[in-house]
This record gives sequence, structure tokens and C-alpha cells, in this order.
Amino acid sequence: GLTFGETAPAIYIDAASVLVKPEAARAQLEAEGPKVMPRVSEGGGDGETSETGGDSPGGGPKPPPAAPKPRRFYGSVEIHPDRSGRDMEKVANEVLLHLTTLRKGKVKVTLEIEAETPEGVPDDVRLVIDENCRTLNFESHGFEES
Repeated sequence: GLTFGETAPAIYIDAASVLVKPEAARAQLEAEGPKVMPRVSEGGGDGETSETGGDSPGGGPKPPPAAPKPRRFYGSVEIHPDRSGRDMEKVANEVLLHLTTLRKGKVKVTLEIEAETPEGVPDDVRLVIDENCRTLNFESHGFEES
């Protein structure tokens, strides 16, 4: 997964990260094969690259255009009511964390609750739930007979 001479949209440092000197990166890419290899200008770190080799006046063959990256994510998951805190924390850590760290990304999370009780919801429970939903700013909530 070595990349060299390309501007990265974001840099993540984790246990798998490795920092490589430019000379070592060039040597590895040359050893891997006849790919078109970007060359970083010797001025050091201005981010400009040029391609080497090839017959065209621009300095080499142009790489094929990159496939468009997906721009939208959607997902739905059922959370067990007896383990809702733990399950929601896992979703937050394993999915939301990655989405919320994307540059210029906008993430919206909506919690939807459906409950059915064959014997009906007692009035005292209904009043508590209604008040809590208002306090927690639910966009919509309600009870139905069917």
C-alpha cells in the first residue's frame, strides 16, 4: 500500500502506519515493476509531482481516470433493547467515528423506535414516555391503538 508523491486527503496514524524516506520509497516502487512512478520535485515538499517515462510531451502516459468514489452512506441496524447502550456504542465507535472524521462530511443520525404491546400501554407509562419524548426533543412520537 505504498503511496509516494501523491497528496493524501487525510493522514491517519495507527499501529499499521509507516513513515518511509523518499529514497527508500523510490527504490521500492522501482523494484515492484514498470508502473508509472510519480517523481517528487527536488525542491522538497511543495506537493508538485510529474510522471516519468513515456513518449508524450507532458512527461509520460496519463494514468486512467480514477473510478468515482461513493459520496453517500446509508445504513440501518436493529439494536437489541436489552443491550441498547452497548450496541449503540459499538455503532458509534465502529461506523460513526469513521464517517464523522471525513473532511467536509455531514452525518445525520436518526433513532427510530417501534414497540408493540399486546395488552396495551398503561396510562402512567404512556404519560412518562410522552413527557420524556418532549424533553428529549423527539421530532415525532405517539401511540396508536392498532
